[in-house]
Amino acid sequence: MKVISIVFFLLFYSCSTMQSSPTLSLDQKHSVLTDDIKDAQALCQNHKIKSAFKVLQAQPDQNKKNPLYWSTYGYCYLIDNNLEQAYFNFKRSLSLDDKNINALHGLGKLYLIREQYLDAYEYFGRVLRIDANHFESLYYSALINHYYSNFPLSIQYLDRIKPALISFKNEYNFLFAVNLLYIERYQESLSHFNQVDSQFLHKSQHVNYYAYNLIELGQLEKAHQVLKSQRRPANIKTLSSHRDLDMSFTKELIHLITTQTNSGEET
Repeated sequence: MKVISIVFFLLFYSCSTMQSSPTLSLDQKHSVLTDDIKDAQALCQNHKIKSAFKVLQAQPDQNKKNPLYWSTYGYCYLIDNNLEQAYFNFKRSLSLDDKNINALHGLGKLYLIREQYLDAYEYFGRVLRIDANHFESLYYSALINHYYSNFPLSIQYLDRIKPALISFKNEYNFLFAVNLLYIERYQESLSHFNQVDSQFLHKSQHVNYYAYNLIELGQLEKAHQVLKSQRRPANIKTLSSHRDLDMSFTKELIHLITTQTNSGEET
């Protein structure tokens, strides 16, 4: 198979359809979701970090034995880009309940930000052993496997996600399409490319993958039109002859969906 070599921009656009705020599980065993912790979680997810901290700091001492108290603190610090404090609070949560999904998933995201992908994969795996349908952990596990060129396993994780339940459909379908492209299942790949919003494809050089798929299917005229639509069009002959595999786009997607948690401001 001919493979595209593309160098992607590190952060190709400032806003993604994927929800970058943490998905907080509300029904953890051994954990009690009090109204105050629920309020703090909502503030945290809306990037109102200072307000969330005030709510948490005002909690009575008995609430500090609640694993969700510490995992919510951890997510607030993660969004505030204080990885050291996020790590401490997630670990404190797990010391009270080693099956706290919020803390396990939070540590997975923390390791993604640090580009420690195998450590991240371990924690997402622990989440999935508790909740086999945790879609963010499934997606991140798919990304990590793609990064290490394990395309079939990446597809297996994506197959377990129910697209109707997710908000990040562009990222999901794009990753699915590229996985299928690399294992030469071109028609199936095209089906997923066709479900990706054109604006998403053209924000970066992601469109080159789509064009490459069209080339493999013999749709050269359409591929040429797609390439011409870019600000810096790729040469169709060059695109169809490259064999070097560059996995930087997975780092870009990981960077995008983990670091956007820092983009919100306190209001």
